[in-house]
Amino acid sequence: RQIPGWGHGKVRNAETPQVFGPSRWGSWAHVAFVYNGPAGKVSMFLDGQELAARPMSADPLLITSALEIGNWTPVSGDPMSPIRAFNGRLDEFLMFSRALSPEEIQGLWTAGRPL
Repeated sequence: RQIPGWGHGKVRNAETPQVFGPSRWGSWAHVAFVYNGPAGKVSMFLDGQELAARPMSADPLLITSALEIGNWTPVSGDPMSPIRAFNGRLDEFLMFSRALSPEEIQGLWTAGRPL
């Protein structure tokens, strides 16, 4: 069974700089991705700081109907890669109905920052 909008030529990727290496293993990190459709970009944040912003458009909309937290390989459809699972722990997951500003991302990091 094919999932509409999934598979080769239908998935958009945004490369990010490598930020997790041995020095970060075993520690908590605040990671945020902001997709801003009207602005046509996706931004990546680590511990409240913007790391990168890339042009990104989704035609016609960003759809999350087959979303699985921590698992890249869908149950059905045409995956581009068989294994890209998340290995680690999630403490909190938030999904907003609008793009947050960099200041709002910083505020979330500051409010939840470990002491």
